Amino acid sequence: MGLTSQTAHAEGDMDRCISRQHQPTGVGLSRLPSAVHGLEPLVSLPSEGHLKLHSASSDCCSNWPSPTGDLTFLAGPYDPVNRRLYIWGFDRNGWIEVVEAGGTWVFGESGTIEPRLYEPADDIEDVTTIERSEILGVQFYGGHTAPHWLTGSQSYRVYQISGPEVSRVPELEAGRLDYVGDDLAAGFAVFAPAGASWGSSPEMLVWYDGAGIVMPPAGLPPLTGFCR
Repeated sequence: MGLTSQTAHAEGDMDRCISRQHQPTGVGLSRLPSAVHGLEPLVSLPSEGHLKLHSASSDCCSNWPSPTGDLTFLAGPYDPVNRRLYIWGFDRNGWIEVVEAGGTWVFGESGTIEPRLYEPADDIEDVTTIERSEILGVQFYGGHTAPHWLTGSQSYRVYQISGPEVSRVPELEAGRLDYVGDDLAAGFAVFAPAGASWGSSPEMLVWYDGAGIVMPPAGLPPLTGFCR
């Protein structure tokens, strides 16, 4: 599920694959600058709980507080429309705006993502990551809620993030579906049951157009797996 993919499969190619621009765990942060897909400046973690931007023209800015607090591990995806870089921490997700000011890249507004969702359900110390569908231009955030304080029960939630707007997708929640990647030939995002290995059972896949579950166009070649 964590294969790096490309979008180079143009129309007319014999193969049909699922493109996944971002690995599920995002890009690891350290003192060395890291590249995030779609973001021009590099990002580093110069000290715990702080972030820093780096570009060819400058090694900008003082350390900036991470929206996830003292424990910050990963970065991505980046939303180029709203210039939001999603940040993953130990027990929460956050976002931080990346803007260019006078030829220099700087951090802007930031915030955290609520509720905190967990996948798998019994691992309530690590929140699930946010992923970007390039073909739809939105982010998906799905997993189990924290155990209820009285009953211990958990619900499954799927959120679609479009710019600053966050909305639940009950249709995807009903099937406990996780974002898998983008079917470039069909033009839709692809989902599968949470935790499922769909490689030998492509019939379990579901296509989503940003508003609801749809059937992929007829006449397409069969899926071969993830794009390489």
